[in-house]
Amino acid sequence: MSGPREWGSRLFRRRWVAAAALAVVVGVVAAVVAAAIVASGQVKYQSVATMAIDQPRAIAASGDAGVVSKLSTLRTKYTGLARTQIFDQPIADKLGVNVNLVRSELFASAPANSLLIQIGAVTADRTTSQRLAEAASSALTDYVQKEQQDAHIPVASQFTITEVTPAGPGIKVSPTRRRTLGAAGLAGLLGFAAVFAALSVRARDD
Repeated sequence: MSGPREWGSRLFRRRWVAAAALAVVVGVVAAVVAAAIVASGQVKYQSVATMAIDQPRAIAASGDAGVVSKLSTLRTKYTGLARTQIFDQPIADKLGVNVNLVRSELFASAPANSLLIQIGAVTADRTTSQRLAEAASSALTDYVQKEQQDAHIPVASQFTITEVTPAGPGIKVSPTRRRTLGAAGLAGLLGFAAVFAALSVRARDD
């Protein structure tokens, strides 16, 4: 026959099993809800054009890395144009959109150890991202050419920024699968831990 101690032990184990089962259910529900919330967030698409800054004659005639260093430094100047009024307004006029919209969606970067500039856009529509990135790429080439012409720099001494990889259709960048799974995992773990801890304390007290 089972004694009181054995019955108490069985009851205690049953409560722990029940607590674990309920905690698992709560954790799963929390994970599903978190994943749904993240997945329902505004979708963002990114399109990028790659530009190259070059001065072929000067590089060929140079006996050191001075010209390349100068061009690399100039990239910083031109990547900084991406969110300025003087650069964004012509793009906005061309596309027929508000300049503030252009400014908020454009970006530019200068990859390390290269003479490249990446200029693109992140919007809620893949086609809009591509159109904006294409317009920005063309605007950058035109801006550099006009700036040097206005400064009366001889053609032979001018550098160029030209497109080497055109902007493609926007690629989804948010919300990512990794972020969705991460949010689900964290919510599930926290939900399980909180419920299991609370029910475990109650089981011991009972």
